[in-house]
Amino acid sequence: MTAPATETRLPGDYGWLLVVSFLLGLVMLLSAGIYDGPLAEPSLALVMVALGILGWRFFKHVSQRPSADETTRAWAPLALAALVAFVAMGFFDVRLLLDAKRPWPVIHASQTVFVLLLASYVPGISGRVSETTRWRDARFLLFGALVIACGCETIAVSPLPHIDVWTTHTNGARAFLHADNPYTSVWTRDTGPGHDPIPYVYSPTTIYACSLGLLLGGDVRYAMLACLVVTGIAIRYVARGSNEPKPSFVEDAPVLFFWLNPKLFFVLEQCWNDPFPLSLIALAVLAHTRTRPILTAALLGLAVTAKQSMFWLVPLGGVLLGFHVRQWIAFVGFAAAPELPFAMWNFRALKYANFDFLVGQPPRLDALTPINWLHRHFAIPPSGLPGTLLGASVVGVSMLRLKRTAPLFVLAVTFSYFLFFVFNKWAFCNYYFFLAGVASLAAAAALFHPTAIK
Repeated sequence: MTAPATETRLPGDYGWLLVVSFLLGLVMLLSAGIYDGPLAEPSLALVMVALGILGWRFFKHVSQRPSADETTRAWAPLALAALVAFVAMGFFDVRLLLDAKRPWPVIHASQTVFVLLLASYVPGISGRVSETTRWRDARFLLFGALVIACGCETIAVSPLPHIDVWTTHTNGARAFLHADNPYTSVWTRDTGPGHDPIPYVYSPTTIYACSLGLLLGGDVRYAMLACLVVTGIAIRYVARGSNEPKPSFVEDAPVLFFWLNPKLFFVLEQCWNDPFPLSLIALAVLAHTRTRPILTAALLGLAVTAKQSMFWLVPLGGVLLGFHVRQWIAFVGFAAAPELPFAMWNFRALKYANFDFLVGQPPRLDALTPINWLHRHFAIPPSGLPGTLLGASVVGVSMLRLKRTAPLFVLAVTFSYFLFFVFNKWAFCNYYFFLAGVASLAAAAALFHPTAIK
């Protein structure tokens, strides 16, 4: 079977959402990579540009104004150049891994292969060559295999990250595997601005996943690596969507902006748990595009319990994905199932660690947010209230004005969480990584039902 080498018309959202993912990758690189943070304000400028693009695309759908399609040849060369730039930035980033004990030759070798694989898209983009399905799938599998290899090397060369996140996840998983309650037995010294011990502040779903990673691989980060791979696979098959033929680069670009993000392995090394909700959201969208309504609801229910901030998925998923009674039952059941054992074990400890402690934390002045910019320049006291109000407003408008489709669900998730995170008490590298990931997923979803874009 051979895909036709013809010019393809693409939804307008597709290319712009890839731009958002690219900009957020640059934000992560500037703030936690080559320049080690001193370019905070240029990074924040890129954040605001990405916000403007998301707002523009979102309100186009709210107003239900027609959106012009784009052609493959109009944007594909730029997207390919951006991906090559991503790989080059990662190659020359001396802070690619912050706590590595030795060099990372597998990652460097893989980055060279990444560039060669990206170059192999050029004949298909130009329309001179029709690529076979076997070659398209083999190339995608090679990208995935290299991500796995690089992820394994990341864990091997950085076995003891300094960050409190890794320590907390590891101690929580060990406690759980020894039949101890992490919410009562695990306390970790804060490696941020404060130095007071912090409790185990992650959700029960994170405990289960990290315990599995520690049990099977000897390190909780293998669970994160598995989720990064699963997310990429889900994004690619969401992009494939219906069986309408598309150029291979169109199908692969969204996952490549995710997998080739220059700080992907830094996020893995530091052990942030954002890959968990991201993978579950991507799988839920994939299930929806394959007409699996109960599975969609179950996966979204699990996503809500994968990180405390995922509560906006409840109204957005229920309304924009059109949940019926059986879906709501599945959603509530799968959201409650991970929580119930710990609620029965010690409800007070669960509530304190997952809610009370986090709500009581002050704003972090080292976060990359407009709130902190206003504080530095105009002495305006930082607060998380603007993020909550802006996020809630987008959720409300989405429920009232958007069409009930998977592409607009993911777009609403991207925009609402962008506002919720960026204008809140803190927004660090992992938050921007999550936003870059859902932006890539939104680009892939835009291909599934192009009529929803208009």
